[in-house]
Amino acid sequence: MRKSTILVIFLGIIFVPVYFAREILGLAGLEYSLRDARGVVGLVALVPALIVLSALVLLNRRIQDLRGRDIDEEERYESDQGMISLNPKDEP
Repeated sequence: MRKSTILVIFLGIIFVPVYFAREILGLAGLEYSLRDARGVVGLVALVPALIVLSALVLLNRRIQDLRGRDIDEEERYESDQGMISLNPKDEP
């Protein structure tokens, strides 16, 4: 899984609960200021986000192994901008 994809998924999992923090805590019967509510919900949402991302990364590795693709080998031919080259990158 690409780093940008992981970042988008992570931010999506964190953003939605934090954006609706006051409403989520209001449903639970808790009253916090907006600032405190976002902090509480953000910390609570961090744990499931990390668990989901870990599971997705492991699942992605397993799927790629079943298809016979080696991501690390393919990344040797990819530039920092994401372009594919016929020559491998020089490893320092």
